[in-house]
Amino acid sequence: MGCMPHEKRNGSPEPGSTKAGSPGGRALSKPSKLEPSTAAIPPLSYRSLARWAIAVVATTPGPFAASVLVTLATTLLTQYSVQLLADIVSGLGGGPTGVDVAIKGQAIFYACVLLALIGMQFGEHVLTGWSDVWMVSRLQQKLHDKLLRLGPGFHERHELGEATAVVLQFSGGAQQILRDLVGFPVLRGVPLITAVLFLLHNLQTLQSMSVAAQVGIGLVLVALPVLGARLAGRLQAAAGASQQAQVALATEFTNSAAQPLEVQILGAERQRAAAFAVRLRTMAAARLATTIRLAMANQFQSALPTLLQACFLIYAAVVLVQSGSTAAAGSILAIYYFVPEVIRPVQDLLGFSIGVHASWPIVAQVGELLDATPPRASGEAAVPVGNAIVLDNVGLRYSDDGRAVLDGLSHAFAPGCITAIVGRSHSGKSSILSLINAIRVPTRGTISLGGVALTSIEPEVLRQYIVTVSQFPLFVTDTVRANFLLAKSDATDAEIEAVCRQTGLWPMLATLPGATPLDAMLSRTAGQVLAGGERRLFAIARALLRRPGVLLLDEPTTGIDRLAVQTLTERLPGLLAGLTVIMVEHDMNFVERVAALVCCLEDGRFTETGSPAELAAYPSLFQRLKAAQQNLSTTSNLSIESIPMPNLHGATSPSQEET
Repeated sequence: MGCMPHEKRNGSPEPGSTKAGSPGGRALSKPSKLEPSTAAIPPLSYRSLARWAIAVVATTPGPFAASVLVTLATTLLTQYSVQLLADIVSGLGGGPTGVDVAIKGQAIFYACVLLALIGMQFGEHVLTGWSDVWMVSRLQQKLHDKLLRLGPGFHERHELGEATAVVLQFSGGAQQILRDLVGFPVLRGVPLITAVLFLLHNLQTLQSMSVAAQVGIGLVLVALPVLGARLAGRLQAAAGASQQAQVALATEFTNSAAQPLEVQILGAERQRAAAFAVRLRTMAAARLATTIRLAMANQFQSALPTLLQACFLIYAAVVLVQSGSTAAAGSILAIYYFVPEVIRPVQDLLGFSIGVHASWPIVAQVGELLDATPPRASGEAAVPVGNAIVLDNVGLRYSDDGRAVLDGLSHAFAPGCITAIVGRSHSGKSSILSLINAIRVPTRGTISLGGVALTSIEPEVLRQYIVTVSQFPLFVTDTVRANFLLAKSDATDAEIEAVCRQTGLWPMLATLPGATPLDAMLSRTAGQVLAGGERRLFAIARALLRRPGVLLLDEPTTGIDRLAVQTLTERLPGLLAGLTVIMVEHDMNFVERVAALVCCLEDGRFTETGSPAELAAYPSLFQRLKAAQQNLSTTSNLSIESIPMPNLHGATSPSQEET
């Protein structure tokens, strides 16, 4: 089939290859499951918060701007209504002669303002809710889509339960903090200025107010931020522990809910219940600690203005008694309201700071996902010419233990050839496929497709040339059509049916319940609706729908019965004719019947290459693997031991001496 090995059969390396352990390039993280830890949370960064806030608000700029403007207008109208009421009260305090047409007009206008305020408050709630709903939805969509484009480095650091919590749970709290960060200067800055102006106006009216009282108000404004900042710092630690407990609880739930039937089969219900109960207790304790500290911080920032109002009211009452006049009653009423209005932006700043510290562990995880960068082509993007895959001195090393998975691997996979990579478990076979489909990046060396380095090909373009059928293919709970459209969104029903008939899948789909085979429902869970071999054939048909130039097959016979293997053996060579096919497989009989070329992987390199017949003719790794498989599948190497069998009365009969 035109397949020519790149290495010599004796395993001699090509020129330019290096010895094992050679340094070079960027290290990769070894796949592992990491338990979330508070130490992994970065320090609070307002610069990062501002960047994330702009990104989140930019998802729904129109609704956000409308909600901010209506909220600001409602706040300013509320302040104006208070000043209008103060003016009316002051006019009434002048005696019967003060009650004239102007005062009546002011009262009617005040009533109209209140009615308008009621309508604006309703509009504020509706617009804010509308903005928040759409902003959270757009943020969750953004996080979901980013998650699908990230490489293994991110996914190996974050378990499924953690990623689920970030996208579906943490995004709501993060959106509120980030939205408020953008709107805070407008919604609190402008009302602060107007409240100060109204306050000064009424202080001038009430000239008898002492300097000491005015200084007291200023001291409160200074004391609030200092004391509140200390409480916010204490709150962050408790909030971090609560967030980590929430992630751990989600992960623990995933451990049980992912395979509930397996839990039953193992008889592990009690063990799983106990483990989940421990997580729940930890979560409850962490939440209680956070609730207590949050209550302390909130009580602090809300109590002082109330005390200040009470003190000012007592002071104003003494002034009125001493002066014997009620003309200043309106100014006192206005000052009573506007003193908290001046303090409120400071309170809100404290509350916002408390909220930021409490929510930072959650926001940081959402922000990490927002900042994560999907792999992109480096340099000027190029388009490959041809389907030849060439590995040149490729190395792959895990960063945590320094183990070299691949070391100086060089080989050219010829177009139109089915090449099988064989080797022992954990020798790096699947890692080669992940390098070729650009899921991973080699520590050193280069990989090219059609003469162009993979790093220079945009991922979207690369996916048009290289398609992978993984060991556990993706299926979603939806129709047959929808599962095919995952690979080619614009595929027509005629195209799908044609590839199904070509692969022999159509008769299997025709037996499924549904108006048409393409309308039949599939399950995400393996073994439901379609058997293992049928799902594997489905995945291959779906890959061929994309008309790739290179097809990667990762353990195509895993989990399927011998009849399904026989079907694949008969159909694959014809289906894959003309494609560059690279297959990782543990079934040596299947390799012998399907592959034209075999590469034996040992110690990070291809030590032997050749046709199955050539490698089976001498003590190669392929021959040893094949012999081991035959020994496991036959009884020719088993010995039968004869033992005496007792009769029913306990004596041994000569006729029962041997069995």
